[in-house]
Amino acid sequence: MALPVLRVWIRMASWLMPARERSEWHANWVTRAEDWRLLADRGEPVGGPGPLFRRSVEEAFAARFGPARFRHFERSPVAVPIGAAAALLLIAVLSHGFAVTRAVVAVARDMRLHPIVPGYDVRGDRIFLYLAPTVLAWAVGLGLFAAGCHWLRERGWRYWSFLAFKAAAALVLVTLVWVEIGTELRAPLHREGWRIIAGFAMTFAFLVGMGRAMLWTVADQRRRCPMCLRQLVAPVPVGSWASLFEPPATELLCENGHGAAAVCDTETNGRDRWTRLDESWRTLFH
Repeated sequence: MALPVLRVWIRMASWLMPARERSEWHANWVTRAEDWRLLADRGEPVGGPGPLFRRSVEEAFAARFGPARFRHFERSPVAVPIGAAAALLLIAVLSHGFAVTRAVVAVARDMRLHPIVPGYDVRGDRIFLYLAPTVLAWAVGLGLFAAGCHWLRERGWRYWSFLAFKAAAALVLVTLVWVEIGTELRAPLHREGWRIIAGFAMTFAFLVGMGRAMLWTVADQRRRCPMCLRQLVAPVPVGSWASLFEPPATELLCENGHGAAAVCDTETNGRDRWTRLDESWRTLFH
């Protein structure tokens, strides 16, 4: 009676497995259950079916939610918007619902509804303190982004839409971190001198962070498959720094078998190359 129950249990546990591995996993565990039943009928001390029940679920759960599965998910394009949404939610929680941003917007709205004419409106100073560094950081970030895009090859709208989303997310998230978290960090400083020094330091960090974030968007895009937008795997260094004809590069593969990329490691010569693989190669990746 234990074998039919074990078969049903294995069938139920198989739904935890990823779809591409489910059939093979189910067949393997059915064979193991039949071997257990055969040994038990012979009187071998194999114990009850409990360990098989437990190990089958543990193995299926690990395949679905284990570190390997997490790394597989991390390389997918879906991980980028999920990560951006999580970061936005975290900033909202830490900043009590974007309190500083809402306050600056309220000041700007109040200036528009109740202008002081003629005369100098001191309310504009607060807006300028946030607007000027933001404009400068966005100009630096977009300049580096545009300079880095020369590495990218012409692809379809999905490729460039994904890149545009990452760039927009980087602009918004880095700016919110500087506006909200930076203001929270400066709040305990009561002496004006220390507040000015901290403000300059955080503005400099804002400019550097924006530049690094925009460079990351291009670097990440170069190492993604232009067809499925997954991060490429299995990096292998090729070429030589001393060669003009074979510049140093890193070759990577799409884990779905769409193709192979050679990402150039030098900025002076060489160019990224993408080699598309036909359908016959994809059986090696599944």
